[in-house]
Amino acid sequence: MLACCAVFVLFGFLNKARCFEGKADPFYDQCYTDFQPLFYDRLFLDRGDGTRYLQFPYVDGYRETVSPEGTPANTLKAGAIEYPVLTGLMMWMGAIGVEDGDAFLKRSALFLAPFAFVAAYLLVVMTGWRALMWAAAPAVILYAFHNWDLPVVAVTVAGFYLWSRGSPLWAAALFGVGAAFKMYPLMFLAPLALDRWMTYRDRVGAVRVAVAGAGTFLMINLPFMIVNFDGWIATYSFHSARGPNFDSIWCAARDMCLSGGYDPKTLNVVTLGLTAVFGVAILGVGLWRFKREQVFPFVQCCGALMATFLLWNKVHSPQYTLWLLPFFVLIGRWKLTTVLWALYAVADVYVYWGIFRWFTDYSAEDFPDSEKVMLVGIWMRAALLLFLVGYFVMARRSFPRPPAEANDRSPVPDPEPRPAYATA
Repeated sequence: MLACCAVFVLFGFLNKARCFEGKADPFYDQCYTDFQPLFYDRLFLDRGDGTRYLQFPYVDGYRETVSPEGTPANTLKAGAIEYPVLTGLMMWMGAIGVEDGDAFLKRSALFLAPFAFVAAYLLVVMTGWRALMWAAAPAVILYAFHNWDLPVVAVTVAGFYLWSRGSPLWAAALFGVGAAFKMYPLMFLAPLALDRWMTYRDRVGAVRVAVAGAGTFLMINLPFMIVNFDGWIATYSFHSARGPNFDSIWCAARDMCLSGGYDPKTLNVVTLGLTAVFGVAILGVGLWRFKREQVFPFVQCCGALMATFLLWNKVHSPQYTLWLLPFFVLIGRWKLTTVLWALYAVADVYVYWGIFRWFTDYSAEDFPDSEKVMLVGIWMRAALLLFLVGYFVMARRSFPRPPAEANDRSPVPDPEPRPAYATA
């Protein structure tokens, strides 16, 4: 399985390497990566004499809200970065001693690749051959080196692994660490706390895991908040003020996006509201399942929350597919799950090809074939995510939960009983 993962990671690097030294068009030739442009735009600052220097992220950064010409702006300046602090530190370490964007990608790839193997190994330990849905996923080729997403996936999978070994506090701490790479693992603290409270009848433990996860995230961020709060908060205010991605469902109304017709504040309220409503409903279904089965579906609720976030988020970047892949491995019966995984891979390829090819030939007057392909992928992906919300929350895990602890009031049945209403 690790060898298979290594092959896909290698092909992922070779795909991005086609753009080295300007030999290919990153959009048209499908080898775009965020590493090269962000190397110059975020990490290096002009000294004023024509030379540039590597800036330590966040400590002097800020978000520019008004341009020098006096027009509204949403620009990160002086080392501010649009990613949480551990990703920013990884970017900085990858840039030490390198001279150009190509070398930066090569160095960063060496840092990132081991995280793909960690995720593969832990998924194999938990689920066996099902880990192929991570190790042999087309998304690994497309996105392993598209952005800095492999660390958060590996840390999140490690959290589920530790939970499966009866260490919920360490799992919560790893979710906090993951949130310092990309924010989404913080969502999993709520179902983890409910699992402790309901399944194990441990209210104190529920509070402890919530505090452990949130506290870990705060401890990692606190030094940056103290040194320069403006540089730290710029990460989050930047995303709050930005519009939707062209490859999100919110830009399926094409003219609205091209004309800048969306009000970011209004869209924030809508997306947050939809995510919150779905999130409450998912946890409610989890509690309903607990009453029937006496086991809270922790992993299933996490998968449904992940699908909800991807469905409604205004910033649905292509590489977020990596975030969802472990849940195909961890949840559901293998036949239907494999079909859903394959369909999602097809939709993802449609979106990936369409969005980057569209960047080379779109205009306000035209409706090119690349955009048609992109829209098919967007709506196919959205339909699958909506189905996955329900499928994940109602399905069975594909690996055992931790054994009952000595001080629990009652043993925890495992494997989960097959509910009569869950035929798939």
